[in-house]
Amino acid sequence: MRVAIRERSETTAGGWLGIMVLAALLAAGCSSQQVATEGIQFQVAPRANRNAPVALDLVLIFDPTLLQMVRKFSAAQWFEHKEQLMQRFPEQLLTWEWEVVPGAAPGPFSLPKQASDALGVLLFANYGTPGLHSARLDPYRRVLIRLDENALRVFPIEYH
Repeated sequence: MRVAIRERSETTAGGWLGIMVLAALLAAGCSSQQVATEGIQFQVAPRANRNAPVALDLVLIFDPTLLQMVRKFSAAQWFEHKEQLMQRFPEQLLTWEWEVVPGAAPGPFSLPKQASDALGVLLFANYGTPGLHSARLDPYRRVLIRLDENALRVFPIEYH
């Protein structure tokens, strides 16, 4: 891709408007990808989280700026800021929460139809051990989430 840069004094108002419109279209194109995720299955190891319950949050995000911020969070950061984010952005976040006991997996979960309007699907597992403990799920149509002793693992069952 070639980009031409001109001196400001040579650029007309219409030229700047064209550049701004092009930038807006490119930004809109980058943020218009929709979520493919339809279903999630769970497996929980008998000694998951060192034999302690694990809080799980599944988060749908509908705002591109919010997605860019939250997708960088570790699980610890998500759980620390969750309430504040949900109060501040109630229309841009949709969450489901589970408290998972080691060895006992929740049943399969189907995302609602509105999930396809989201821009991202993130999963956070509040492990007691250091680590990221989060995953982005939206590239996959169906996914298996495995909670092991010290970490969360994601296995795509079906790609978009």
